[in-house]
Amino acid sequence: MSDFIENISGDLQRQIEAFQPEIQLKDVGTVMEAGDGIARVSGLANVRAQELIQFENGIMGIAFNLEKHAVGVLVMGEYSGIEEGMQVFSTGRIASVPVGEGLVGRVVNALGEPLDGLVDVCACGHPHYELAAAPALYAVVLGGVGRVSLPWVLHLCSGFHVEAVG
Repeated sequence: MSDFIENISGDLQRQIEAFQPEIQLKDVGTVMEAGDGIARVSGLANVRAQELIQFENGIMGIAFNLEKHAVGVLVMGEYSGIEEGMQVFSTGRIASVPVGEGLVGRVVNALGEPLDGLVDVCACGHPHYELAAAPALYAVVLGGVGRVSLPWVLHLCSGFHVEAVG
């Protein structure tokens, strides 16, 4: 019995010694109101325009309307689960779409997440994109130029298809 207790205490001691706490600073806000794919959020003091925002339930959004005391966020997924009082976190990442050979022939959403049931997208980079009423986004894909159809209505739950051109 004493060997068993010694083994357990030795294991616990090793785990305690190996523990490396991570401290990170996060910008945390709260949903003030939500509906129809848009959420108004307060408390994200350092958020940037077009920054990816993560809701408490894992759904992503994009910060678009930066006001003095609130941020308008476009919800990039199922918005029925976004509720008043829910926490949100800024990611520090500006919205981008992955590019690369791994995207050719794939169906992905606006965040580059696969919608075709295949494995995750393997891409070589995440260039930033900015839209000023542009109907389509052109991205360099290895071996040619890929045209990514991007609806201006940014309710981008549906996917778009990437194909090699030329």
